[in-house]
Amino acid sequence: MLILEYIKELVETEDEIKRYANTDATDELQAPAEVLLRAKKFGFSDVQLAHLLKSTEKNVRAKRIKDKIKPSYM
Repeated sequence: MLILEYIKELVETEDEIKRYANTDATDELQAPAEVLLRAKKFGFSDVQLAHLLKSTEKNVRAKRIKDKIKPSYM
């Protein structure tokens, strides 16, 4: 049952990330730091986040560094 709960949380996190998707890849990211932190704890890469947020890896990395979020591994 534990693995199913983990997968459910992972999917919910992905859905939450998508709610903050940009309309233009050059726009500044609107995702709150808490959402990015949770995503990084789940193991999302900056590339994956950029895809979900319709942005660039460079923008995601800049936002993550600005919000003092370091890569996290479970």
